[in-house]
Amino acid sequence: MPKEQTPQIQDVELELFWVEQPDRHTYVRQQNQLVEARYSLTARELKLVLYVCAMVDSKAEEFGKCRVRIMDFAALADVDTRHLYTEIRDTARSVRTKELVLENVLEPGEDKPRRVYTSWFSNVSDDPNGDGYIGITLHPDLKPYLLKFQRDYTKFQLRYAVRLDSRYSLRLYTLLQRWAYLGKKRFAVDELRVLLGARELNRQGDIVKDNLPAYGNFKQRALVPAVEEINEKTDITVLFSEEKQNGTKTVVGLNFRIRRNIQNAGTLKELQPEGADPPQMELGIEKVVLSPEDRAQIDRISAEFVLSAKQAEALGDYVARDGIVYVLEKAEIVRSKPRENAAGAFVVALRDDWKKPASISGEENRQKAEKAKERQEADRRKKAEEEADEVRKSADWEKNQTRIREYLESLSPQKRLEVEIAALTASPIGRGQISQRLRQSIIDPYVLDILDGRSAPE
Repeated sequence: MPKEQTPQIQDVELELFWVEQPDRHTYVRQQNQLVEARYSLTARELKLVLYVCAMVDSKAEEFGKCRVRIMDFAALADVDTRHLYTEIRDTARSVRTKELVLENVLEPGEDKPRRVYTSWFSNVSDDPNGDGYIGITLHPDLKPYLLKFQRDYTKFQLRYAVRLDSRYSLRLYTLLQRWAYLGKKRFAVDELRVLLGARELNRQGDIVKDNLPAYGNFKQRALVPAVEEINEKTDITVLFSEEKQNGTKTVVGLNFRIRRNIQNAGTLKELQPEGADPPQMELGIEKVVLSPEDRAQIDRISAEFVLSAKQAEALGDYVARDGIVYVLEKAEIVRSKPRENAAGAFVVALRDDWKKPASISGEENRQKAEKAKERQEADRRKKAEEEADEVRKSADWEKNQTRIREYLESLSPQKRLEVEIAALTASPIGRGQISQRLRQSIIDPYVLDILDGRSAPE
């Protein structure tokens, strides 16, 4: 934890500086509302934000100016050092201009929560002589979310976050750390698009930018790569399943399972400093004491497969998480056929949940293989058709949105108002008070009918 620096006198004004740079063991601590805030940053911008948050002394009364040493940030975030000073300065300036949206903020003296529009940084300064530092001051609006909180906060080690390359990976990692103590979290697909920055909304809640409008594209280009990178590089492992709308193929929800990363257990222990404070939230794994019988089984399996000390220690974690029967089953599968590297095969069997092959005759085996191949081919064709359909729908949606905007903008304000009133009057749900998004969903198809000649313009 960076400590509050001694205030320094500058031009007879007392100013607080934080100059101690985060290292691989430093934690980021954020109140949960800030973790779940809405913003859209690049990977480098988000790494810089987390680095600055890690410099904050959460016990301080006020924000100090964070003096970010460029070379320390580059080393920790593993970024290219060419032209680094100007690039990091420009990155900080870009962050300062981007909006940060906090939901359900209860202002002092008010009983109705508000939505607050603010930013991460209020001030960025550099040295014209290039002293290797960038000065950054966090926005005062963020003090309740970074200072003096006692509960409802998330913490994670900075090193795991900044080693991620994708902005989607970084954002998903921080969001899942918020819920890691439960071991699970459900997101609506549209909600997750916004939280990951793949979709941007204006202040009325309308979509102003959709980088990956088709779910298939969002899944393949953002979600799956993010999960794979988190599993490879961080202290948690993530699996997700899709939740479809009843009677349709439309994916409306994503259910995440969050667990401690047993495969990286050795690496993670090396990164943990002596005497470090324990994580605020457990990662979905109960801390259990292994029975003497389970410990004896682990010792026998470790000796049989010649496991290293780190592998044997991770084996105990598997028993704690999945039970001794799971471990014994994987050991039996590995024993079932000669293997050149039994230890490696056993580790993979545990990680990937190998299943015991069914015992069937040669003819049955051939028939089963043929049916499996047919199913795979059918699934492949079906998936290709669905993806093509998603692409077509996305292209049609974007084309229609352009046509609608151009038509409405060509009308006088009075004529446009008449068209909108006619659309709302014709709809059974367009009467009374409705949201802006629902209002637009009624007007758009009405305008399309006009453009396609299915109805006469008002």
